[in-house]
Amino acid sequence: MTEATTDPSAVLHGGLVLLLHDVTCFLGLLETLPDESHA
Repeated sequence: MTEATTDPSAVLHGGLVLLLHDVTCFLGLLETLPDESHA
């Protein structure tokens, strides 16, 4: 049995943390980019 089958909430929590990390990094970089470089 894998960790996902024994504790699915831990897997969801880990994925959520990574998603929030990616979003905050993107928003931090967004301020440094010129207006024409992103959609």
